[in-house]
Amino acid sequence: MALLSDPTNATSFGVKLNKKTMKSLSKNSNAKGLIHVSKWICLLAASSTLLYLGMGTLWVYPTILLQSVVLTIPIASLSHEL
Repeated sequence: MALLSDPTNATSFGVKLNKKTMKSLSKNSNAKGLIHVSKWICLLAASSTLLYLGMGTLWVYPTILLQSVVLTIPIASLSHEL
């Protein structure tokens, strides 16, 4: 049975992976995740600053929309990964 001997299920799609390629694909790294979260925190800080500066003006409405997008879309994708 191919599923037991091939953890990637690559053989069912006709893909052949050698051991070196498989090892490079299965490396653990938190760097990409840390970069992604850092960018999100910077974007959140920037949109929060714009929202604060827009208080009391009509600019508050587009900044609320921006803030809601910044808050909801990344959280939805992160919750998908958990």
